[in-house]
Amino acid sequence: VEVALPAGRASALVAASTPLGREPLVLGAELARRGALALAALAAVRRQRELSRTRALFVATVSHELRTPLAHVTALSETMLLGRAESPEQARRWLHAIHREGRRLTTLTENLLLHVRGEQQALRVVPRRTDVGELAHEVAALVAPMAQARSARVAVDAPAGCEVPLDPDLMRQVLLNLLDNAIKFGGEGQTVRLAAAVERRAVVLVVDDEGPGIPAAQRDRVWAPFARLETAADGAAGTGLGLSVVHQLVAAHGGTARVADAPSGGARFVVRLPLGG
Repeated sequence: VEVALPAGRASALVAASTPLGREPLVLGAELARRGALALAALAAVRRQRELSRTRALFVATVSHELRTPLAHVTALSETMLLGRAESPEQARRWLHAIHREGRRLTTLTENLLLHVRGEQQALRVVPRRTDVGELAHEVAALVAPMAQARSARVAVDAPAGCEVPLDPDLMRQVLLNLLDNAIKFGGEGQTVRLAAAVERRAVVLVVDDEGPGIPAAQRDRVWAPFARLETAADGAAGTGLGLSVVHQLVAAHGGTARVADAPSGGARFVVRLPLGG
């Protein structure tokens, strides 16, 4: 082989060749490499399609969840403005319903914002001395109208006067989501139980409902974003973000969250937050 290199154009030439006997091996390796690249590209396309479907479902679900309370608030407020309440008692019931739907919208909005912050690794825990018992009773009072709408009640076992360092805003959302989930999927006429205590240098929060419970095979799945288990007898639905946000906020505190069987046969959610020192 003779190669002429024009002056000033190149100072070296690197040439390689493959013995004729190895050509099948080289060809096979190249085909395998291209096959692997094709499979990877196909997997990426499938993941993108699945992500698109998930996003479309999420947008549709959130739109539905927003539309329903907004429609109730609009209809009831317009009716009240027109003076169509037949009695002061009826007007009070309508005001309670408006307040309940407003709380529902607030919880949904907070979950959306916290989910996005969690996905962006932007969650910040700001610990403050917080009375766990007082926080538990406060959240129970907030969800009481939602429970009453389903002929249910929330019982709290949380002694006051126990102050621990945690982020009260994030923990409030954790309790709101757990109680909302219990009320929604526990059925009509139940008693949801919330217990809070400090045990072995950790804050332990327990929420029990009287619903159908969660099968062991699905307990890990409930923490995933957009996961919605149709275990409730009435087919209760939601955005599938509540428990995912609970998992994110508890993890941000360095804690754990798990699902077990409640004594009543329903679902038990246990949150454990370690205390330093």
